[in-house]
Amino acid sequence: MKKKLLKGIYFVALGLLGLGLTAIMAPKECSKEEVKYLEQFQYITNRMGYQKPKKGEITFYQTNGPVSGGSISALSLDDDNTIFAGVFGDGIYKKKSGDDKWESVKSGIKDPFILSLFVSKEGTLYAGTIRGGIFKSDDKGKTWSESNHGLTNLEIATITEYQKEIFIGTGAGVFKSSDQGKQWEPVNKGMESMLVRAIIFDHSGALFAGTAGQGIFHSRDMGKSWQVINFKLQGESGLNENYIRVMVKSPKGHLLAGTFGGGIFKSTDGGRKWIPFNNGLSNISIRSIRAAQDGTLYAGTGEGIFKSSNEGQSWSSINGDLREKSIQSMLFTPDSHLYAGTSNGVFLKNTNESHWLALEKGISFPAVQSILGNPEKGFYAATEGGGIFRSKDGGNSWYQMNEGLSDYNIQTVQEDATHTLYVLSGDGVFLGDRLKKRWVPLDEGIGKSGIHALFIDPSDILYAGTEKGLFRRDNTANYWEKVFLPVDVPIQWTVGDRQTLFALSRQEFFMIPKTGPVLLQPLTYPNHPFEIRGAYFKENLYLWTDREIFEGTVLKHDVRWKPLTALPGGLNCQTLAVENVDGKKVIFAGTEKGIFWSKDQGSTWTKASGKGLLSDTKSFFSPYPGTLLAGTADAGVLVGIGL
Repeated sequence: MKKKLLKGIYFVALGLLGLGLTAIMAPKECSKEEVKYLEQFQYITNRMGYQKPKKGEITFYQTNGPVSGGSISALSLDDDNTIFAGVFGDGIYKKKSGDDKWESVKSGIKDPFILSLFVSKEGTLYAGTIRGGIFKSDDKGKTWSESNHGLTNLEIATITEYQKEIFIGTGAGVFKSSDQGKQWEPVNKGMESMLVRAIIFDHSGALFAGTAGQGIFHSRDMGKSWQVINFKLQGESGLNENYIRVMVKSPKGHLLAGTFGGGIFKSTDGGRKWIPFNNGLSNISIRSIRAAQDGTLYAGTGEGIFKSSNEGQSWSSINGDLREKSIQSMLFTPDSHLYAGTSNGVFLKNTNESHWLALEKGISFPAVQSILGNPEKGFYAATEGGGIFRSKDGGNSWYQMNEGLSDYNIQTVQEDATHTLYVLSGDGVFLGDRLKKRWVPLDEGIGKSGIHALFIDPSDILYAGTEKGLFRRDNTANYWEKVFLPVDVPIQWTVGDRQTLFALSRQEFFMIPKTGPVLLQPLTYPNHPFEIRGAYFKENLYLWTDREIFEGTVLKHDVRWKPLTALPGGLNCQTLAVENVDGKKVIFAGTEKGIFWSKDQGSTWTKASGKGLLSDTKSFFSPYPGTLLAGTADAGVLVGIGL
């Protein structure tokens, strides 16, 4: 089918879907496979505010990932129902009420390993870190300032407030501040060297502190002196449980303590006696406890969330379809919504419903360094730090497939004619073994380090550019062999087609034809050397530097170079793609500030339309005529429609 017709089908199909129709009324010339391919993008047109592509323009739409999530170590809520999430290793994100996307708010936080979050009654947001101390924000996370004056230990595991004073649990006991964190003073006599994981006040103003290994302490004088009371904190096995992770006060004023491996303990007499309340819990590693206004208790464990309607006498699982069951934090909102921070993202549940909703958009998007896709197998995204993600439904949902990988920094993903996958990671080249359902290393003869590029030619021969030169591997062989080159230089990029392979270093390239000698060419225009930053091949060879893009017409023994017009605003080209539309060449350039396209051989450039286009664009891939995928640094994968 002609691409012009397919373009029309795209506009028709997406326009109908945008009107809320459930069926695609494609022209008769469109095959069943093409209709099925179009249908997977229906989720985009169903979004609020969707606008169909404008005639004569390229419009990009954000897919739903991939999102690596991250371990959500803390959750907090401010007075206008904005939710803040602390991601262990990635700072803080917030989600405003009614929004479906998280926003990063970590400017000024020097330590991204968040342990605790707290919003004071005056609206100040506090963040405790594992090694950088405490930070505070008075503008809902837009800016942060360090607030460590007076602290002798910078591990901040818990934060709370009592009578306008802020109390924090550190690796050296409890500290308090009477001036909103400007100055801290120790209130830790008797527990100076203890890591305090939980702090709570009872109805009388007595202060309780749960420690990591020394049990529970209490103070009747606002922390001036402490006494240990953990001798009654005895588990069902008869052993004392001294590692306290969380402490809360039930709606009836009773004290609850969640422990590392002994479950939940309850005290009804001001902490003098503690009794285990674990009936119904299948996992007694307690990470969080929350109380609803109606008296219902929720416990987050290593195997999901449990609830109790009788003050903890019995518990029942509410996991339902919750796919991540390692709970790290929880938050209960006034409108009866329960948020679960897990080891891989945030999930939301209305307490009156059974379904859990993953809140993935915007939180910890890994940079997408390479994309691959086809109508049969779906999309694959190679990410920085998140490994390989796959989507079978046009980017609506993504899942990781990292079994066997030893390094999750994936530079590129490729496939051969049988759709066997190959990836290049920071720990070498791996093959996706379908039988074993895992990645297996291909390092025989090449090693694991110093590999810069991976390319599969149409005859299914693998080429790898390395610090030691160029290597090749037949898909039937079990080893790599070095390819002879006239000079021995590091190879940074490998591109090509059925006839010729191009292996490029920073300042020269090799033409490696199927038959005939290898040709070495310096990178010059005209007679002026330039250092390249990337390469792409489709009919012609394209190279780019910091500021310029060159198009090379491949001759028998040479390449004739032509510079394209520079991108607007002095932007840098970071990736390139070329599509033939209605017999005309359209060039796409991904930059640090979005995507630009040209229909006139690069003489003029137009900024593409759509959301997510201020993002740093890292990669392109065209899985089907009329569609272009773009991988970004902080907005996941975009799909371009309207070609």
